[in-house]
Amino acid sequence: ALPEGRGFSLLADLGWIILATTVGGILLIGAFLAHDGRRIVQENTWHRQATVDPLTGLSNRRAFDEAALRYFSYAKRHQQPLSVLVVDCDFFKKVNDRYGHDAGDKVLVKLAAILREGVRTDDVVARFGGEEFVILLPGTGPEDAKGVGEKLRRLVEEASVTEGRSTITFTVSIGVSGHAGTHESMVGLLRTADAALYAAKENGRNRVEVMLPDIVTSESGKPRAASSEVA
Repeated sequence: ALPEGRGFSLLADLGWIILATTVGGILLIGAFLAHDGRRIVQENTWHRQATVDPLTGLSNRRAFDEAALRYFSYAKRHQQPLSVLVVDCDFFKKVNDRYGHDAGDKVLVKLAAILREGVRTDDVVARFGGEEFVILLPGTGPEDAKGVGEKLRRLVEEASVTEGRSTITFTVSIGVSGHAGTHESMVGLLRTADAALYAAKENGRNRVEVMLPDIVTSESGKPRAASSEVA
């Protein structure tokens, strides 16, 4: 038998040991969870930096390329329409030269917001760099994509940003291309849309050009495009 009072002391010591172990375990678990939480936050930060354009908050080219390959593969496998729009801000260098780069950034942020809000949630909108943006429209043929382009062009034309006492208006040129079974790769689809954008620039800007599926090359070497005149 334990001496009188010894049993109580032993139980007290055991209680403190259990308490210390429990608290230590809780603290240890908490430390592990905190570390894991920081790791997840850091990984999310890295992923965002790798896939999101820091100025506009849109997808960057890397994120667009990854999504585009998936959508193109699906569209080709299931014979579904797929269109791409290449959007370029007209005379953007003049905005920077006249109003400064801060004003130019405001124009790009405003343009990005118009493009994102002007299409469906599932559409992919990305900034390729500078003043060039690209929009992927799954399940959309060239004619419907042309309508989307016209809608965006009008929204941009009606928009403006303020820099000091100045109100800055701007326009965009848009090239459209649609997957009609003639493109063997997403690169080919983008190249056709880029050629349509070139035609829009050549034909006066602030307009939408749609490259025909059966690309016809003129004597000058420029691809023929079906145009959408600016009213």
